[in-house]
Amino acid sequence: MYVNLAGFSTILEQNENKALELLDYLTRMVNRVSEDFDGTVIKTVGDTFLVSFNTALNSVECAVKVQNDLSIFNESRTENPLAVRIGVHLGDIYFYEDDALGEGVSIASRLQSVCRPGSIVVSSEVYNQVGTRLQVKSRSLGKIQMKNMSKEVHAWELLT
Repeated sequence: MYVNLAGFSTILEQNENKALELLDYLTRMVNRVSEDFDGTVIKTVGDTFLVSFNTALNSVECAVKVQNDLSIFNESRTENPLAVRIGVHLGDIYFYEDDALGEGVSIASRLQSVCRPGSIVVSSEVYNQVGTRLQVKSRSLGKIQMKNMSKEVHAWELLT
């Protein structure tokens, strides 16, 4: 699961203290919710989180919970809503020195980048594993070409 805080640079430019408060809230929430679904945050870079799970279902249920919790958080806010984009893919992760990499990581990152803020996009590999067990609606995005990758991936948007 690849999570990115949408519009963070803009929030940071407007009010650094507020941006850091929001990032702290998001960090604590992603860590807590990930643990609830047996996930592990294996990498953070600024406002981006890479989380690993033992099952595709846990990763998608976690992503849905993150988006739902943020929706509740934002109900009481009048400014700077906290919106994330989440990409989920099923694939191998390799560790090299202090970094996590591999095609699985790259595809999850690219899926996140095609997301609308507040949305979740999963690969067909993930959708085929969990699609019938989800309590959310979905829509096919068809095959998408991803930046700097030669293959296309069929993607699904989960409507939370």
